[in-house]
Amino acid sequence: MDDKDIRSDLALLRQRNAVLEARNDELMARLDRLEEREVDEVVGPVSRRGLLAKAAVIVAGAVVGGVALAEPAAAYTVVPLNNGEDNSSPTQTKFSYSVAHTSSTDGITTPFLSTGAAMVLVDNGSPGAVSTSIGLDARGNNLGLRSIAYNSDGIAVDGYSEGPDAVGGRFFGGNRAVVAIGNVIGVSTRAPVPLFFAGGHGTAGIPTSAASLGSFAMDPGGNLYFCVGTGTPGLFRKLAGPGSAGTLHLLPQPKRVFDSRADQPPQPPAGGGPKGILVSGTSVAIDCKANGSGVPADAAGVAFNLTITGTVLSGFLTTWGAGAQPGTSSINWTSAGADVANGVTIACDAGALIHVAAGGGGSTHFIVDVTGYYR
Repeated sequence: MDDKDIRSDLALLRQRNAVLEARNDELMARLDRLEEREVDEVVGPVSRRGLLAKAAVIVAGAVVGGVALAEPAAAYTVVPLNNGEDNSSPTQTKFSYSVAHTSSTDGITTPFLSTGAAMVLVDNGSPGAVSTSIGLDARGNNLGLRSIAYNSDGIAVDGYSEGPDAVGGRFFGGNRAVVAIGNVIGVSTRAPVPLFFAGGHGTAGIPTSAASLGSFAMDPGGNLYFCVGTGTPGLFRKLAGPGSAGTLHLLPQPKRVFDSRADQPPQPPAGGGPKGILVSGTSVAIDCKANGSGVPADAAGVAFNLTITGTVLSGFLTTWGAGAQPGTSSINWTSAGADVANGVTIACDAGALIHVAAGGGGSTHFIVDVTGYYR
């Protein structure tokens, strides 16, 4: 080794030593801050003795490690962050953890984070130890927390909570609490209740506040609205609610659930009610589930064709669901022997029942063919 090489190595050693001295100064500054807080011992591995030991190791590294020490990237600080300490620095703190893995196909050894291993583990103790504790509190002017998963089936953020009322993830935002962007799916949910709108928009009825196209709102009465036009107020359409009939389910083909004529199907017990002509001033309950129609017992409403045949004199039929008979007519006739049909859609009584009454002084046979139901 000539003089030139010795001078070059000496200059490099001096440079490394300057870096190590800077790290030592930072450790000593942290020690001073701990002493100012009059902390004798800190939870975990941090103590005056531990910090001095770290400083000694760094200084000794200038002699033992020599030029073999690698300088870290300038964007990161390598001072370890220990339990019970505060870290205030204008630079970033980098957490890097990987284990060697040999591919079964090409034999190449590559570093990666093993399945189930945590790069950063924050644990406040056993479950239930501190009911109001926070595992990780991340704050930032632009981004409080950003997580990236590189595997094709990776999960960037995975939230889990125990208990019947526990929440896996909760987000608050002054304008947007959650923004979901995906090439295929923006948000995928899997739960007995996939979406829950809590609290409502404040007042009963259609929203009157500013809203953007595609937003949802729910009022205190449980009515759900969808915004179809941005504005103040937004243009909303009601989707569902306690007073809504639900979705119309059309049957594959109309199904006859009742025919009052004795010689016509469906016959009891498949028929939806008693056979016989309906005379003015009387009523009968018809079961819309009869004859295998497919109408469920909890149907909110039913659509059907109401046909009268073999009429006597003139009169009308009234149909309704629950409650008292209304003063309306669903179909009318003005002469004997008439055959008339009319489409009717009404709410159901419990058990998918409807009621039919004759009035106006006449009587008639009638037929009920169900075409669909609401639920």
